[in-house]
Amino acid sequence: MLDCIIIGAGPAGLAAGRSLVRSGLQIKILEAEAAPGGRTRSTQRDGMIVDLGAAFLASFYTRTLALAREAGVRVEQTGVRPGHGGSRQALLVDGTYRPNSFGTLSGFLRFPLVPASQKLRFAASLLRSNFKRGLDPADPGTLTATDIEDARQWALRTFGAEAYEFFVRLAFEPFFLYEAAEASAAFVQSLLSRTRGWHLLAPRNGMGDLSTVLAQGLPIQYGARASIVESDGCAFHVHHAGAVEHASTVIVAIPAPATRALVLPLESADETFVRSIRFVPSVRAQLGYGRRGVLYPPVIAPADPGRRPIVGIGALSAWFPQRADPSKDILQVNASAWRSAELLGQPADQVASQLLADCARLGVHIPAADWVDVLQEPHAIVHTPPGHFTKTHSFAARDRNGLYFAGDWLTGSTIEGAVRSGEAAAARARETLRGRKAATSAAQPSSREPTGRR
Repeated sequence: MLDCIIIGAGPAGLAAGRSLVRSGLQIKILEAEAAPGGRTRSTQRDGMIVDLGAAFLASFYTRTLALAREAGVRVEQTGVRPGHGGSRQALLVDGTYRPNSFGTLSGFLRFPLVPASQKLRFAASLLRSNFKRGLDPADPGTLTATDIEDARQWALRTFGAEAYEFFVRLAFEPFFLYEAAEASAAFVQSLLSRTRGWHLLAPRNGMGDLSTVLAQGLPIQYGARASIVESDGCAFHVHHAGAVEHASTVIVAIPAPATRALVLPLESADETFVRSIRFVPSVRAQLGYGRRGVLYPPVIAPADPGRRPIVGIGALSAWFPQRADPSKDILQVNASAWRSAELLGQPADQVASQLLADCARLGVHIPAADWVDVLQEPHAIVHTPPGHFTKTHSFAARDRNGLYFAGDWLTGSTIEGAVRSGEAAAARARETLRGRKAATSAAQPSSREPTGRR
C-alpha cells in the first residue's frame, strides 16, 4: 500500500509530490491529462513560446522561485514592470493614452486623474502595509481577520473614488480579470502590500516548462482520471480508469470544478462548500504578424471607470523579448471575466471579431493579422469574494483522517498559493503517517521477555 496518492499534477500536486518523495515516502500522482501542469501550460506558435494559462511569477513568490531554482529552471525578469513603463505602457482613459508610470515616484506625483489628497492617503497606506508585511496573498490564514468587505468598499472609505479607479483596480483587474468590487479587500490589500520593489518573472521556455521539470523523477501516471475515493477507516481506495490504488493518505490537488466531479468521502457541509466555489472564465485572442512594431504603445491597459470589456492588450515582444522572434510578433487581447462569459463557447472567428470591435470602440486600431487564435478557458481564475479566505482556510485545515486538499482555489489563484497549499498538505500527510506509525508501534507487544521477581 502506498503512503500517499496525489490526485492532479498541477503546481499544487507537483509541490506536494516533491515534498513527500524527499521524505522517502512511497507515493503516486494520478493525472487525468497526458502531461503535467494543469492550467500552467505553454505551447509553440509560429516559432514563439505562448503561455496558455498562468504567465508570470511575481518576485515575492518565494516558495515557487525556490522550487524553480532547485529544479534548475531558468527564470528571468519580463520586459514589462507594471507601473514603470512610461509611454511604452499606456493607460487608455476616454480614448486618450496616458503613460503608465505611477509605479515610479515621479509618475505617481504627476498622475493627473487622482487628487493629491487621495494620493497622499494611498501612499501612506502603501508604506504602512509594506513595512507591516502581515498580509500574504498566498496564505489565507493571514487574511481572515480582514476578509469582511470587498475591495471597492475598503478603497472608497480609505482613499477615495479616483484612487480606487486608477490605483486599486489597475493593480488587480488586468491580472485577475474580474472586477475589484467583487474581490475580498483582504486579498487586494495583501497584493498591494507586496508592490514596493516587485517585478514579474517568467521561465525562459514558458510556464509549462516549470511544470515539466518539476514533474521529472516523480511517479506520475498520466491518463488516470480519478473518479471515486473511498475510505474504510484504515486506508483510502482511489478508483481510476478501471484500476484501484490503495494508500494511507490522499491529497486532492485539482481545481474545485474537477473536485466536484469526484466521489469523495466528505460530509455534506464540505460538499456544499466545494460546490459554492466559483471560477471566472478567460477568453483571449492572439494575433500573429510577420513583422514587429504592429502596436504602439505595445502594452495598453484600458482604464475607463465602469465595466471594462478588455483588461489588457499587449505585444509578446514587449512582455517577453527573450522569447519572441526578432522578425515576428504576437498581440494578445484579453477580455474581462464578464465579457469572457458572454463570448464563451462561440465560434473562434466570431469571438475574435467581437474582441477587435471592443478594441476599436476603445480607440485602439489593431491591423489585420496573418493568423488568429482564440483561447477559451471556462475555469481560469478562482473568484474570491469577501469571506472566501475565511472559508477556505477553515476547509483546508479540517481533519479528515488522512484526506487533504490543495490548489490555487484554496488561496487566490496564484501559483505561489497552489505551491504552498501543496506543501502544506504534504506536511500534514507526513504528520498523519508518523502518528499512525507511532500508534502501531506502541500497540505492538514488546519482544523482550518480562522481568520477574527473584
